[in-house]
Amino acid sequence: MTRRGAAPVTPGSAQRYANAQKFDLPVSPADVGGRGSRIIERNLETQPASAAFIEDARLGLGQQLERATGEVADTFGRPTTQRGMGEALQKGAKGWADDFFAKSAKNYEAIPIAPEVEAITGSTVGKLQDLTGRITSNPELAAMVQDKRLAGYLQAIDRGKLSWADMKSFRTRIGEELGEQMFGEKTLKTDLKALYGALSDDMEMTALREGTAAHNAFKKANSFHAQGSRRIDDAVSTLLGKDGDKSPEAAAALVQRIVKGDKASSDLKLLAQVRKTLQPDEWGKVSNALIRVAGRPAGSTGRGFDPGVFMRTFADMSPGAKNILFGKGELRANLDNFLGVVDGIAKNAATRNTSNTAMATGSNLASQGLFAGLGATLGGIPGALFAVGLNHGAQAGMAKLWTSPSFVRMFTGYTKMLNAAARSGNVNPQAHSNQMAAFSRLAASRPEIGMEVRAMQQRLIDTFENGGAGPQSLAAEPDGTQPTAKPTTTEVPR
Repeated sequence: MTRRGAAPVTPGSAQRYANAQKFDLPVSPADVGGRGSRIIERNLETQPASAAFIEDARLGLGQQLERATGEVADTFGRPTTQRGMGEALQKGAKGWADDFFAKSAKNYEAIPIAPEVEAITGSTVGKLQDLTGRITSNPELAAMVQDKRLAGYLQAIDRGKLSWADMKSFRTRIGEELGEQMFGEKTLKTDLKALYGALSDDMEMTALREGTAAHNAFKKANSFHAQGSRRIDDAVSTLLGKDGDKSPEAAAALVQRIVKGDKASSDLKLLAQVRKTLQPDEWGKVSNALIRVAGRPAGSTGRGFDPGVFMRTFADMSPGAKNILFGKGELRANLDNFLGVVDGIAKNAATRNTSNTAMATGSNLASQGLFAGLGATLGGIPGALFAVGLNHGAQAGMAKLWTSPSFVRMFTGYTKMLNAAARSGNVNPQAHSNQMAAFSRLAASRPEIGMEVRAMQQRLIDTFENGGAGPQSLAAEPDGTQPTAKPTTTEVPR
């Protein structure tokens, strides 16, 4: 755990490789290492004898990366698509609204007023008169634009009494139409809202007349209803559309826009409100889809995964949005570990699409058969690889070696040992002996790359025994930095 105020520790190549193995990803040294590893991989991609091996490995990694992304997403909820995310959002919003209105109705039913008590209707009649009598100077035009439904309400209520039970029922009907947005063809939503408000005023006056208990119960029911109505106006209507006609894809795109960084606190409040509105399984689908589509390039159709797009998508998410979307527990930690693995893969992939200014040196040296020149500057296994890559046949063997999971594990383990040596200024003889034994086992078990493994093993031994560069220079960290080292070089046994 990182102490408060301390800088986060960047994992080394061995830890990044271990993280990749948790997701069964066949990463190369360049996916978990640094610049030296990427130079080698770019060089191998340019050579006829090795290019096909590297290309096949990258294609295989791409397929496995898409598979792993889906598996990480599935830990949050059932697998779905972007449209499925929108459908889950809208289903949750509609379900919440239905449940809210049912609970609200029960609250009003609990108000201690006898059903047959005559209700006060003054505000309701007055509001209906206003709504149906807007135009007074032109009776013919007034008749044309008058809402017949509201006029009928006015006539019925004005002529007869309305019991408490019937007023509640009438207001509930109007409220349900507002919530579901199932209005008559000619009745404006604003008019129904105004009518609903007037009915509420009359109900409160009736409750006040009936006593303190009735009035308090009404206020409690009304407060619950007001809070729910605000959520309908905000989260629910945002997902469904003001007229209930928003497509599932549009609802999904809305959430994707909200989660991006630099959003106002009001946007995060809306996102949190959306989450509260949905059931856990519905929200799980939202999280699942956001992970699944994160690596899809804009405008792409069907399948396809771009690690760079994936990382940029998550980089654009605000920290608060990530907490709302994915929580802070074990599943979030697993997602963060996966992001760390994909980050290395994305950085490696990015070097394939550059002008090759940083990688050209390796390619030029390779074409001239001068691997050792760059090898001396890289140190460790990258340097040894350059030193043994002296001919066309060796390049094919190196490509097989480079794409071997056993070699990647050995590569990262050896790098970890060198980094420890650089920090202390001394190489642990037993640790080095164990690493050399691992080389021997790999050479014996994989004869097709045995020559390259043994040549690399000899190169590493000679580097130390011949008084070459100390462990601090050989153990460059994967990101190109070097750990602080004591000025001591220790000879190690074979």
